[in-house]
Amino acid sequence: MRWEPQRSEELRKSVRELVNEDPFRCYQCGKCTAGCPMASEMEHPPHKIMRLLQLGDLSGAVESAWVCVSCETCTARCPQGIDVARVMDGVRQLGLSRGVFPREGAAVFARVFLDQVKNYGRLWEPLLGAKYNLRTLNPFKDAGLALKLLQKGRISFSPDRIEGKGELEKIFAVLGQKRGEG
Repeated sequence: MRWEPQRSEELRKSVRELVNEDPFRCYQCGKCTAGCPMASEMEHPPHKIMRLLQLGDLSGAVESAWVCVSCETCTARCPQGIDVARVMDGVRQLGLSRGVFPREGAAVFARVFLDQVKNYGRLWEPLLGAKYNLRTLNPFKDAGLALKLLQKGRISFSPDRIEGKGELEKIFAVLGQKRGEG
């Protein structure tokens, strides 16, 4: 991509107005990416998304931003104090408002993943796969694999519960307030 200063500055201003964070403060140390549990699933991990924003490339950043599950590990690790997770939220919002959409499955996966963590405190892969496949209108996609895993005792019939469910609910309440959802 060729850098266009005017487009770059316009995108910087849009992100700052939307989420009160400046992606230009990122100096590409990569600590956000090193801690990101979803980086391996992203075409562009967090530090590269910040770089794409610096270059004015919203469309390049949108797809990977939808894979972000807002765990805020990136934010906690950033030596510049950038709320990277909030920037990811802003990228998603800007993309939607400008008609730059992710592939169909990315947004669905992000929502199903977060719902699982919120409800159970951890992932329960059978339900994650089933809900994702239902919401993407492909309900039998992994049925054969699920049956094989079940026969071998590799998946359970119910999710394990975590201790401290109340604390988890408080965390999600605070995150919802930070993002204007509650």
